[in-house]
Amino acid sequence: MLNTVATLLGARRAATALEFALVAPVFLFAVGMIFQVGIMLYSQTTLDMATRLAARTIQTGAAQQAADSQSVFGAALCGSATSILLHCSELVYSVASGSSFSDIVALQSAPSSSSFSPGSQGSMAVVQVFLRQPLILPLFGSLLFPSGQMQLSSTLAFRNGYYGL
Repeated sequence: MLNTVATLLGARRAATALEFALVAPVFLFAVGMIFQVGIMLYSQTTLDMATRLAARTIQTGAAQQAADSQSVFGAALCGSATSILLHCSELVYSVASGSSFSDIVALQSAPSSSSFSPGSQGSMAVVQVFLRQPLILPLFGSLLFPSGQMQLSSTLAFRNGYYGL
């Protein structure tokens, strides 16, 4: 009996397999989370750039001077936001304007549908774009996002220019 216990304590044949079994899940979890956060940062950067370019159509008056100003804004937003991970159909936006920034109520979460009120020359405007995106790795991402989706948003506040002078 004593000889058997001594043999088990001295055995080293399965040590590597046991160490791998303990370390591998932690390593795979870390790699998966790094991948998910990288996708989230890429999506946020793309959304910020698209929002900035689309807001420029309002700030310069290109959207307001068009026959259908909302479609000009939407085309600028979708033209910049389209990538492998972002789809235009998933974007919801809110464009609000007022005589001062205190007149404009910024949204805390994504509205159910888009709204568009760009204002006129010299008015203040706030552009908010929201994106709900499914997680690429739901097993890992569900710890960060229990709903199974990321909600990204991008907000710009600016004064409309004096265009058409």
